[in-house]
Amino acid sequence: MSEQKSIADRVVWAFIGPKGLRLPWSILLVLMAFGAAAILSVVVLQASGVHQQDVSTADLTAIGTIKTSLLAVAALIAATLFMAVIEKRAMVSR
Repeated sequence: MSEQKSIADRVVWAFIGPKGLRLPWSILLVLMAFGAAAILSVVVLQASGVHQQDVSTADLTAIGTIKTSLLAVAALIAATLFMAVIEKRAMVSR
């Protein structure tokens, strides 16, 4: 006789595989974490007195490009740290 899987087992199977979280869900989570970190950085900058006009006009200069790139890298690091915590893995492998 074949064993009937419960709905909960099927839902868990759709999200979690033998090596942890399945790849499409990992990609979705990292994109969402990156977007949330980017939005949070804009909110923090505005709260500290830096407005979007200041950042937008500075994009044409070298320092503006560096600032924008640093914000993107910071958001990427935050998303990577978030995924390391979710998947219970070390951020740096040895």
